[in-house]
Amino acid sequence: MHWDKPLLSHHKKLNRVMDPGLQGEYLSRGALQAADLILGCLNDEHKSRPSMDEVVETLEQIDAIKKDRDSQASSSQTWTCNDG
Repeated sequence: MHWDKPLLSHHKKLNRVMDPGLQGEYLSRGALQAADLILGCLNDEHKSRPSMDEVVETLEQIDAIKKDRDSQASSSQTWTCNDG
């Protein structure tokens, strides 16, 4: 995982390590938060790594970003009725 560290720390390079199958399924803000979390977890100094509470809190924040995006997308859809 050490080869990924430089890619995770630069938002323009982050897409190189993202699963191509996820294209369009995530917001860059959530991806950046996930990358920051991963970098924190990979810290060589164990005392500098995030606690499990911090990990859970960050993952919940990322999930909230996705849910917010999904709710905005569903509320912005326009439904039409074709009476044929």
